[in-house]
Amino acid sequence: MSNRARAQFECDGVAFDVGRLNLNDSCKGLELLAKLSGPVLSQMGNGDAAMLAALLSQASQIPPLLALFAPAAKVWRTPEGEPCAAGNGSLVDLKAFTEQVFAGRLELACMFLAACVKNEFAPFIKSVSTGALTQALVSD
Repeated sequence: MSNRARAQFECDGVAFDVGRLNLNDSCKGLELLAKLSGPVLSQMGNGDAAMLAALLSQASQIPPLLALFAPAAKVWRTPEGEPCAAGNGSLVDLKAFTEQVFAGRLELACMFLAACVKNEFAPFIKSVSTGALTQALVSD
């Protein structure tokens, strides 16, 4: 996968095309992700209700994370301006339509972010947990 690879995915009937973040935004995103997921991960083993409560307590981290990915993303829209599946309209920059796409659709925003986070941070998380970065940090 290229360092600048784009990901295409669909969430709840809406298709997206998302590129990678620049280094500065990627670092900001990693920090926001840690703030959002840290409390949730600390509740693993305490049940779904505890994990959900921890997630809800960090919900204010969702809009800034969304704002980081919006400029790197495109969304499919019908001629009438409604978000849609791929091929049913045209691909436009998401940033200008973020509110229209996600207003009243928090679940869609979270699914979008999950796909973006996977595309952006999965290689780094793998490297931190079992890869080259871990080896560099623990070697004598």
